[in-house]
Amino acid sequence: MRRSRVLSTGIARGSRVLSTGMPSPGLAGSSGCPRNRGRSCWRIPTREEFRMGASVIVDAVVVLSLIGALVDGLRRGFLRTLGGLAGVVAGAIAASFAVPAVSTWAAGSEWRLLAVIGTAVLLLGVGYAIGATIGAVFGRGADKVKLGLLDRLAGGVAGVAITGLVWIAVTSAVSLLGVPLVTTSVAGSTVIRTIDDLTPDPVRGFLAQLQSTVVDEGTSWVVEALDAPTEAPVIPSVATDDPEVATATDSVVRVSGTAWACDVGVTGSGFVVSDDRVITNAHVVAGVSQPVVEAPNEPPRTGRVVYLDAAADLAVIAVDGLSAAPLALDDAVLAGDDGVVAGYPFGGPLTLGAAQISSDATVSLMVDGAPTSREVLTLAALVNQGNSGGPLLSLDGTVSGVVFGKAASVDNVGYAIPLSVLGPVAAEAPSLTDTVDSGPCREA
Repeated sequence: MRRSRVLSTGIARGSRVLSTGMPSPGLAGSSGCPRNRGRSCWRIPTREEFRMGASVIVDAVVVLSLIGALVDGLRRGFLRTLGGLAGVVAGAIAASFAVPAVSTWAAGSEWRLLAVIGTAVLLLGVGYAIGATIGAVFGRGADKVKLGLLDRLAGGVAGVAITGLVWIAVTSAVSLLGVPLVTTSVAGSTVIRTIDDLTPDPVRGFLAQLQSTVVDEGTSWVVEALDAPTEAPVIPSVATDDPEVATATDSVVRVSGTAWACDVGVTGSGFVVSDDRVITNAHVVAGVSQPVVEAPNEPPRTGRVVYLDAAADLAVIAVDGLSAAPLALDDAVLAGDDGVVAGYPFGGPLTLGAAQISSDATVSLMVDGAPTSREVLTLAALVNQGNSGGPLLSLDGTVSGVVFGKAASVDNVGYAIPLSVLGPVAAEAPSLTDTVDSGPCREA
């Protein structure tokens, strides 16, 4: 699970929109509108209309920024453009360090929002000014060799490319706050989705990991096992691109949300276990009242926690309208079996990693400082922030367990909840309908 500090603004406003897709005012069937001849019908927008409108605004802002970057790049040339935009990136990284500190320093103050925004804008501006100055020095060299049109075209391309990457980083950070309307509005942006599709997975993964490194104030979900391996195991070479595994990944989801009581955003993974039901870890949704679930090739949807067992670290989320197919559970899991850890490390793109089951046994763990015994699968695998709640897949695409953490004391050791614990919850999932308390959140 990944955590990030979030800023609570406490702003909530209603708005009214002109109804253009509804029946004419005053006619039968014009739900919610009084009979008012010759006047327009005004009403409160629905959640879906708000999301669509917000997505259009996001599209417009992104397109305008890309056009501006193209024009500026064509005018300034490659080196000048690269310098200025590199300065913006450097300023963004500096802001990532400074903003959490400012947010903590101004906690409880009515000036907190302005302080955070002002810090970010100041550092971005300073970064751009420094980068543009350095770029101008090198740009004069390009003028001397008379690169001309080639330099300007390269500047335009560089401006669009770097601006696109900045937008991917910004929208990823915003989405991972897990605020339902914000996440769905950003994900509904056609332009952002197109840029994301054009961005190579290694670049997206790097941006997500960098963001986690410099922004995240929490720690990854690590497990202190009293009888953990003493040496890092060798992760086996496993074909993660088998057709059965590839099909199963369509049902592996990203789960995010905001635990307002602790003022933190969380993100993890999960998988579809039955129609409109997703299994994840209890610690992923702890304190989250409206988890946001994102399945591949589907829009984000807001869910409800309908089952939570903190001791077993399992939770079930009800998500209406989810079209991803349920995953079947494996019928037998043995030590030595190869598998695949599927999830969204660092809140980035879906990632598959090779794994091998080292043991299926009762292990003594330290949970929140208290010793406890739990039956777990010990894995030779790379488990990172954000993998929590994702499935351990068998090579035939069935689920062998639920990943919940990594060893604190040794590399390449992960832990998963076994079928003996998962099975009864999966069987009960279709009948779970009532919303339950998601429990207390964990301070970052």
